[in-house]
Amino acid sequence: MTDYTSEEALGKPLRALNLEEPLAVSDLISRVSAISPEGQRFLSDLLRVYESAFLSEEERGRINASTGLAGLVGDFIKKNRCPNRYAREKVFSAYGYPEGFRMKTVREQEATLRRLFPFLGTKEDDLEKLAKRPLPLRAEWAAIPRWEKIGATYCDAIQRVFSLIASERKFTNTCKDRMNDRSLLQSGKAIEAWKKLGEEQSGDILIVATQFGIRYRGCSVRCAIDSMYSYEFGLGTFAVACMLLTNPKREIRWEHLHPECGGDYFTPIAGEQLARTPVFSFRSGELKLDSVLIDNPGDGFGCASGFLPQAEVL
Repeated sequence: MTDYTSEEALGKPLRALNLEEPLAVSDLISRVSAISPEGQRFLSDLLRVYESAFLSEEERGRINASTGLAGLVGDFIKKNRCPNRYAREKVFSAYGYPEGFRMKTVREQEATLRRLFPFLGTKEDDLEKLAKRPLPLRAEWAAIPRWEKIGATYCDAIQRVFSLIASERKFTNTCKDRMNDRSLLQSGKAIEAWKKLGEEQSGDILIVATQFGIRYRGCSVRCAIDSMYSYEFGLGTFAVACMLLTNPKREIRWEHLHPECGGDYFTPIAGEQLARTPVFSFRSGELKLDSVLIDNPGDGFGCASGFLPQAEVL
């Protein structure tokens, strides 16, 4: 099965550079004069933005001491060096979250998870570190357990969360008979992202910057994955199910945006050319889990994603 989040799928990475050591002025001038006219225009745009900000000395020092600029420029280059191969797999969408919906606070989410899984441990230090970090556009903090603490396998952990959801609201898993550890697999990028998050945090519950699908509403799953930043990854069925467990008001009507679980690939039908992705929705008065082909855009759906701290680029 093809991993559409592989390095080959996302394009070649930028050449490794030493971004910590600033260039000497003479070296900078010689490099700028040696690059193409297009490259000089690129650098002149950056210079104009910097100069037009009219920064004070204190502000210049603060900006120069901040990290992440090289990553932002690198992502801009990566996203624009070649067109999104799946840009046509997108339809207009005006759907959004339920009116007034906001995810519960991290402490409220953790309290729900500890009530349902009393054996989970948390670390206050993780919350203190997160308080200093900015959130990406339209992202909110989510509390998501390590799946290894919930079940013996990834699918086993998912089924345990599904059972808890079903105990608190009407829920139908239409993929139940075909969902197992052979047919449902995490993408390589998602696995690596969760590994990094797990190494950075010490508790059983990980605190993750997430968005519930609105950034990619109307996009097919593979178009969404192809559009994500290097520090962004698709959320899988386990993560999205946990977010719905702690934030049940996210799914209350069909006429709202529904989250696709683009961090997982689902192959329930032997011989099907493309993989599928699990997707949650609300129909006929209940929460449902279905699946959709990764090349199929829908105006009522959007791929949910998570974010690493921008210093932790994949």
